[in-house]
Amino acid sequence: MIDRAHRTLAPRPTGEERPRAILVRLHYYADKLKILDLGKAKGRLVYKGAQIHIFPDMSPEVTRLRVAFNPVKRKLREANITYSLFYPARLAITVEGLRHSFDSPQAAEEFFNQKITKTG
Repeated sequence: MIDRAHRTLAPRPTGEERPRAILVRLHYYADKLKILDLGKAKGRLVYKGAQIHIFPDMSPEVTRLRVAFNPVKRKLREANITYSLFYPARLAITVEGLRHSFDSPQAAEEFFNQKITKTG
């Protein structure tokens, strides 16, 4: 049973931007586990051609870890570099067909400064 559901407070996306996340509060913990298990069993979930991701709730600590990547993500967007932020907080950057993963914003920033700004 769903207690409540709403979009995040992020700005409304424009053009090709990804849609905002939707937060759902479930009444029963068992429902949460069932949804997560079914999502894993199903594999890739697609709605109207867009992939849907289901994540467990994020603690304030996970949110802080993810927000710490915002400065380097901004630089990557400005440089038109493809990246993804995986749960809980791992940044993957794709450069020249190679994927590089970082658990710390400092390591990602260092990679950007050494490999991307020098070649770009």
